[in-house]
Amino acid sequence: MVCRYTVVQVAKRFVFICVALIGLVSCGTVYELYAPPNSTIHRGIEGNYENPDRYLIPESARKTYVATKAFEAPSPREQAWISRISMADIGVGETWITTHRIGNRFVIFSSKYQARQKALSCWQNKLPIFTSH
Repeated sequence: MVCRYTVVQVAKRFVFICVALIGLVSCGTVYELYAPPNSTIHRGIEGNYENPDRYLIPESARKTYVATKAFEAPSPREQAWISRISMADIGVGETWITTHRIGNRFVIFSSKYQARQKALSCWQNKLPIFTSH
């Protein structure tokens, strides 16, 4: 019986398979090393997930903030995976409402800013803007 592969070809395939397996196994480890700070990695359905409504501020207790000066968003960084998305600028007089409180920090929301951010993202990605009627 004649062997179709030389020793070098078999060694190359073996090395390729080993490198591929090491790459697949290390994906989770790389994610854990570069995960955002104070984040918890949950696996499977038995994870301890929290309901965001637990932190919701009742509408009667929500505070409103108004921007007193314009803020130009920083340009996205080329080398960073977390800030590649361009952000819309914040304009003077823009209203922000607190929606959630987590410890001593607040989550704020602005519908006008959200609409501008959506339009900017759709324009940069060349997507049509869909609006609900």
